[in-house]
Amino acid sequence: TGQTLGKRQESRTVTAAGALGEQAMGWSVRLGLDGNLSDARQDGVTESRSRGLYANANFGADRTLTDLPAGSLRANLSSRFSYAQAVSDVGLVQTRLSTQDLDLNGHFVIPLSRRRPLRENGAGMAWGDISATLGGRVRGLVGSSTRGEGMNAGLNWSPVRQLRFNAQWSMSTDGPADQQRLAPASYGPPVVVFDFITGDSVEILPIVGGNPDLRPPTSHRFSASISAGPYTSWQMSGSLNFARARSIDGISSLPALTPELEAAFPDRFTRGADGRLVSIDQRPINLDSDSSESLSSSLNFNVPFSRTPSADAAYLQLGVNHSWQLKNRLTINQGLPGMDRLAGDGGGVSRHQASLSADGRYRKWGFNAAANWRSASHIRRDSGRDGPDDLKLDDFATVDLRLSYAFEPNASADQSAPRSRRYDGVRLELAITNLFDTRPHATLGDGRPAPGYGRDDQDPVGRVAQLTLSRRF
Repeated sequence: TGQTLGKRQESRTVTAAGALGEQAMGWSVRLGLDGNLSDARQDGVTESRSRGLYANANFGADRTLTDLPAGSLRANLSSRFSYAQAVSDVGLVQTRLSTQDLDLNGHFVIPLSRRRPLRENGAGMAWGDISATLGGRVRGLVGSSTRGEGMNAGLNWSPVRQLRFNAQWSMSTDGPADQQRLAPASYGPPVVVFDFITGDSVEILPIVGGNPDLRPPTSHRFSASISAGPYTSWQMSGSLNFARARSIDGISSLPALTPELEAAFPDRFTRGADGRLVSIDQRPINLDSDSSESLSSSLNFNVPFSRTPSADAAYLQLGVNHSWQLKNRLTINQGLPGMDRLAGDGGGVSRHQASLSADGRYRKWGFNAAANWRSASHIRRDSGRDGPDDLKLDDFATVDLRLSYAFEPNASADQSAPRSRRYDGVRLELAITNLFDTRPHATLGDGRPAPGYGRDDQDPVGRVAQLTLSRRF
């Protein structure tokens, strides 16, 4: 319609939590209770009110069952009971939903081998530390036929003290989370999307909330990793991890808008009389299947400015992380072809992501910086082939910076406490988000500028600077 739509939201939440622990009959027992009450109102496009009650009781216990030649066989048990109730009023229509959920977990840590020093003649046990984990879980909605179950297994091997190998496998069928089922329908914050049908970008109001008809998803996961360190006085450490995941009936919102997707889900898209896109229903659905494979790596080290720990000692910690998406395929339903999201089908998925972090302190000064980068990505107008009307998003990087000054360092601070807790006086902090004021940019498949990707379209705010004066009591 071309009209500006106003919206006003107000919400109040009260949260309470408590926990206790004790020893009983050789078990280390833990009990926790938490819950919250929420009340939210929305005026504007529609008038709505939602009230929610969420409560959880958690129980955990672990103990050594027996001593084996390689170490102690340990058992870990846990359970969680949750209750959720949501009441929503949209106009004159009231919806009331509630659920009770019981989740039982158990796993065993089984030592298989223990590292021993070699005998003087060079013989001896050299396999290192090896342990296995086996576990399972059962989950059910009280008063419902919905059930969940899962199994997991792992193997850990450390041939030498500073080298570790790990493999994990799990399979689970699990019910949707309470928020995914019970959250009331409402309009979310306006977002700018590219409409392939009109060839233009438009600001829409997405519909968000829960879907009570969601089916339990089934997932299979496998990961293998190697980690090493720390080495040298710089405390260098690194890791390499491979992960594979596949799910049936996985829960997600619709992928990127395409004509093919709109034709398959016409009731999820609202257009005005002139054909202009007004809203997209982004409440979660069950996907037929999706699978992914990724390779991630990290490198961390400390710059040793001082050999003597003290409240005024300088330090600098650096970390580099990288993630490489090897595969990301999705089938929404049997009526649509499979999507290769890395190639651009329902895309917008970057193949590479990297981050660099730096955290340091010098006397009363604190410093933190984080740089994040993602590679270019592609959204095809038509699945399976590139075209001149595709959307090509450029690579994108941001840098965040945080500087702080502690006016009253506590001279009697406990040196064994984390560095972040040693300065409990008045603190002045300057935080700058998106330091270089970078904005997302995109072109169409034939090189034309993409509508809706000007300087202020996707991110009208850009760089944000915030000055804070605080004191910890």
